[in-house]
Amino acid sequence: DAEFTDRCDLVFSIRDEDVLAMGIPRLTVKPSCRSAVATYLTRVNFCLRYGKIVLSLDDGELRYEYLVHSAAFAVDASDAVTDIVATVCSILERALPPLYMILAGVWTGDQAADAYKDSFKDKKKDDADTEKREPQYCRLSANDYICMPVGAS
Repeated sequence: DAEFTDRCDLVFSIRDEDVLAMGIPRLTVKPSCRSAVATYLTRVNFCLRYGKIVLSLDDGELRYEYLVHSAAFAVDASDAVTDIVATVCSILERALPPLYMILAGVWTGDQAADAYKDSFKDKKKDDADTEKREPQYCRLSANDYICMPVGAS
């Protein structure tokens, strides 16, 4: 069974002029669910404007990868890091709940993808609510971040 958690690791990899941010949820997709999860992720990735969510078929590791060219950074690098963290966390906040339904054996990959797409139907209301909420991450130190669960404050 998968271990469900509301936390993920955030890893930065800097190479030349590119920064790769990876959000890695603390869960492992069991082999019996990998096909359904792969179907779900294929459909989700088609909707994503930035980055991609990948699944290792070898060990079941899941991660969101977001590549940013350093020229896109603002003058203040800490603002850029904050924006990257917020992007990674917001993508995972929306993508993980339907995935959990697959892991629990409740939905197929297609049902989860439909639910993911349906979560955007009332986008104007979501945008207004998001502006009122605190950011979905908290800063621990200069290099360590923890993604917080949806609705956490």
